[in-house]
Amino acid sequence: MYIQLYFIPMKMALLPSLIPIYPVASVKENLLTQWIEYLTDKKQSIPLASNLESIKTTQDEFVNLIRVEIKENRAVKRTVSIPKWMDDKVIETGLSLSRVLQDALKEKLNVG
Repeated sequence: MYIQLYFIPMKMALLPSLIPIYPVASVKENLLTQWIEYLTDKKQSIPLASNLESIKTTQDEFVNLIRVEIKENRAVKRTVSIPKWMDDKVIETGLSLSRVLQDALKEKLNVG
């Protein structure tokens, strides 16, 4: 599995009690992850992160690094053929062909 990490600075707001708004950070992580995956799928380059010192903030803001982890483990559809009798047994036992194939391929390829 290929993992790419990105650390991107973003402006964050403070509540009146000076407590950082953390749920906003997780939303930004999700949005940023989806955006980077979209750019990767479209074979577009991912822009460089801004320089921390170049980001201007007001008294009620601060700059925080957002950590984004991109994993290349999205599912793809493949067509496989198996004998009818084997398919009948799979249905009878309730096995997941996807899981069995993934487990067998991981073992064969010596990967996690």
